[in-house]
Amino acid sequence: MKHRRLPVLRHSRPSPELLRHFKTKAHRHSSWSPSPLKPIVACLAGPQAFTEALASLALPPDVLAQSWVLVVHNNAARLISHTELVMLFKCDNGNNDRGIVMLIPSIRKIHNHNSDKVIGFSYSHRMNGLIPWESTLERDWLLHLEANPSVKTIQSQPQRFDYCLNGKWHLYTPDFEVHWKDALNRLPTIYEVKPEEISADNAFNEKANAIGVQLAQLGYEFVVVDRKIIRDGNNLKNLNYLKHYADVFVTHRDRQLIADYLLKAGPCTLTWLTIRLNSKYLSLCGLYHLLWEGWLEYDKQKIINPLLKVYLAEGVRNDYSV
Repeated sequence: MKHRRLPVLRHSRPSPELLRHFKTKAHRHSSWSPSPLKPIVACLAGPQAFTEALASLALPPDVLAQSWVLVVHNNAARLISHTELVMLFKCDNGNNDRGIVMLIPSIRKIHNHNSDKVIGFSYSHRMNGLIPWESTLERDWLLHLEANPSVKTIQSQPQRFDYCLNGKWHLYTPDFEVHWKDALNRLPTIYEVKPEEISADNAFNEKANAIGVQLAQLGYEFVVVDRKIIRDGNNLKNLNYLKHYADVFVTHRDRQLIADYLLKAGPCTLTWLTIRLNSKYLSLCGLYHLLWEGWLEYDKQKIINPLLKVYLAEGVRNDYSV
């Protein structure tokens, strides 16, 4: 199936070299190309241009959701998913739209000049903004944090710390800083994301220990996460699926019905739950949202599907049983 390209505004057309650079990068990194569709090239002057360009495509929603879009705006360009682009350029038109999303600032500018590293931005429903990342591992760990119901705030490269190693002082900029919900009474956590070959290196471990000691004195936890923690099993695949339902609204009435039924009947499949509670009021989309926010729990080693057994999260069970 051949797809038309988004129209490119003439007054802001990018150079052929710039387009070639981003297209090459998109195909070089398979993780940037979730579908056989070629990246759609768009040169956008603002929300109105984006809306017009999107309407001209007339693509099915499922095809459009798998597309990647090269956005060239104000002499800057980046390749992002269509979903993130929608969040970035949504307008506040009185229809409960979120408004234009702001980029959550980092302590330093993230770039990939003169390197092949993959950088990008992920939309955070928790922070209502775009959070930058400097590798696909960071992107995937950010998804874990976004789906964690205990997380209060997330910030990429939030601040710099000094630490002492072998009698010398060094500067350290962490990947992510996470603050937890007040009820947990937990110290804020600094996360460093590294590939396994680096996290297992003795020199890095010596450095990480020195950083951990310094951060502990400042009131932080320090945690190193690697590919095994982030990508092993089916959890990441499930989160990538469930994130598309993060904006679905589930009423208090539906939550009460689900809680009452599961407290009586125990764990049951998603399909059976929708049948028993009348699909007129409850859909799989709503249940997927509850899985995303952690209101419902499931075996995270299993792939999300309508026959998956679910049960109430412990905190939810305690609230509704009372």
